[in-house]
Amino acid sequence: MYRQLNFDIPNIDALYPHFDDIEIRAFVSESDSFLGAGRSNELGGELFEISGRLVDVTPSKIVDVEKLKVNDSTLKLSLRDHISGIPTERHTGIIIDSLWFGKGEAQLVIPSNWLHDSFMKPVDLMISKDAGSGIDEYFVSVRAVNLDGEEFISDTLPLQQLLDSAYGDVSAL
Repeated sequence: MYRQLNFDIPNIDALYPHFDDIEIRAFVSESDSFLGAGRSNELGGELFEISGRLVDVTPSKIVDVEKLKVNDSTLKLSLRDHISGIPTERHTGIIIDSLWFGKGEAQLVIPSNWLHDSFMKPVDLMISKDAGSGIDEYFVSVRAVNLDGEEFISDTLPLQQLLDSAYGDVSAL
């Protein structure tokens, strides 16, 4: 049994910890005193060191679902309730699970544009439609709230752009 362990976690961004390889070192404190002026600044003897990729595994639930027809197939969009780190890119984003009948499942990502986005909760998936050119064009944005209840709206992106990013060039499908 150890009386005090000291941990060293260098080079991690506390606001956006999802992206980096992480190194954690643990030390057994060898101080005679653990409080006040007698406390040593030395970390102590190293107990262990681990390293790896930090991955966000926060459980999420679906807070909004929209169904629409795209290229004559049903597309179901399901909004998750938290903003997540995107492993392949160095940013966070709003995750929308998609099930496109005949095409499969994918994750659509709306990059988050808020400074402290880990404190934001997506609550509403907003789909708008423009039929001006005779072809239905859909646009997607997300409404979110922060801890104080203030509402924010994400950037509005063309659904086609999100689908192309997740499924490849869908105009050829």
